[in-house]
Amino acid sequence: MARGTEKKNRNYRVAGVIVIPALISVAITLFWKFVLNDWGLYFDKDTETSLLEVLLPLVGFTYVIFASIAVNSAFDRYKTIRRSVARRDVHTYLEHRDQHLPALLHVLVAIPSLILLFIALTHHYDNNGVGTAAVYAVSLVILITLAVINELDNDHKRKHFRNQIPEHWHNLNPDELFVKAHVNTARHRRQAVL
Repeated sequence: MARGTEKKNRNYRVAGVIVIPALISVAITLFWKFVLNDWGLYFDKDTETSLLEVLLPLVGFTYVIFASIAVNSAFDRYKTIRRSVARRDVHTYLEHRDQHLPALLHVLVAIPSLILLFIALTHHYDNNGVGTAAVYAVSLVILITLAVINELDNDHKRKHFRNQIPEHWHNLNPDELFVKAHVNTARHRRQAVL
């Protein structure tokens, strides 16, 4: 594939990571405006104060901590896989290719995300403009964070990157390769002792 085409595909991917969450955020904001806000489906002022003082800091800190861990872990793995392909290091590539973020880490990011979105959607905003901006911003940040985590965690499966990986690496079984390496290492150790 030509380098220009590869860069163009990467730009489309990056745009997708931004545009799709932005469009979903518009839909969420419209839902807030025309359903929840217009029908009066929000918490009263006393309940809001309790939510904002107790629940928001707890859930917000939890979200920030686990989203940071997820992004950092996915980015470290992404860099390792990219470097292994650039250096033609099949062992490192196979060690990391099939590893993904644990499902429980996704849960620890998704649940606080939903709670934060719920708080943003059910807050009574005195001004529709402020409410629209707040709901859109909260939903956009949450969705872009989830999209970036997913993109980094699955980058090696994308067509633009698969084209950079040597063809025979796609079908390699890590178990077979590492068992052979272990057997050869054990054989060399045994021969060195004799």
